[in-house]
Amino acid sequence: MRHVWRIMAAGGGMARAAALAALVLLAGAGLLALSGWFITASALAGLASLGMFDVFRPAAAVRGLALIRTAARYGERMLGHDATLRAVAGLRGAVLAGLATLPWPQMQRLRRGPATARIVADTDALDGLPLRLVLPACGGLAAFLGAFALIAWLAGWQMAVWVCGAHLGPALAAGVWGLRRSARQARLAAAAERDFRSDALDLVAARDDLAMHGHLPAQIARAMAAEARVADLTAALETTERAVALVQDLARIAAMAGVLGLGATGIRLGLFGPAIAAMCFFAAMALAEATAPLRRAVSDWGRIRDAAARVAPMLGHAMPAPTAPPPALPLQIG
Repeated sequence: MRHVWRIMAAGGGMARAAALAALVLLAGAGLLALSGWFITASALAGLASLGMFDVFRPAAAVRGLALIRTAARYGERMLGHDATLRAVAGLRGAVLAGLATLPWPQMQRLRRGPATARIVADTDALDGLPLRLVLPACGGLAAFLGAFALIAWLAGWQMAVWVCGAHLGPALAAGVWGLRRSARQARLAAAAERDFRSDALDLVAARDDLAMHGHLPAQIARAMAAEARVADLTAALETTERAVALVQDLARIAAMAGVLGLGATGIRLGLFGPAIAAMCFFAAMALAEATAPLRRAVSDWGRIRDAAARVAPMLGHAMPAPTAPPPALPLQIG
């Protein structure tokens, strides 16, 4: 996996995409937290009959964060997919460079349809490595670090530890469990899909011969059993994904409930005001977006890991950058 990632990251652009992914999460969390603070502070100012309350700067900040989030999301999608496409192109070049060094008999075996299709499919499957794993992980980590620093500054480190820890702890535990479980399920599902594809192709290609020799019902039953096994393994993988999502939802609820208790205690002790407590509550709600990609990562991890394990032995040295062709010699006639 590290070897594959080094070749894919050599194309460049990953750092900018990760920075924009972090900016999207930070702007989203800041937008919801600032909106909660603004609404609460406005309500308290109205209840206290305060004649002076600045609504212009918070309102402008809310609009600014909304624009930043929209622009950052667009840029993250553009740069992230551009970097991924260049990474996959570089990976294909490295695979071709590695295959070019193979002995001729082995290269001839790889020219067969199933082997070539497997190489192409594995290379295409690895586009999920940056999109599903690396970029969301980097963006989520940066978002949690920024949220921890802001909450610790405004409401104390106890509140910051609870808000970030209540999300990260259960999410990481569920992620480790889900990744281990889904890796085996994805491997079995891929093998079952290959068996089903082979049985179905045999059924279509040799239908007349199977019917002539009386083996058609048995072949149909074999293909149907393979299809049922694929469905069962796919359902098991979806169950694992839903279990991880359930843990994430429970962690978000626990984080928000804990903020209510810590906020009430902080207000009673005079550590911060109700508006800051409301801001922490909405920040705890918004940070669930930082751990949400873990659910998709769990479902794709097994497929990506198996593809990397098959592609890594075929990788050669990175392809050299193309250089300009030498100028053509002028023709001399006569």
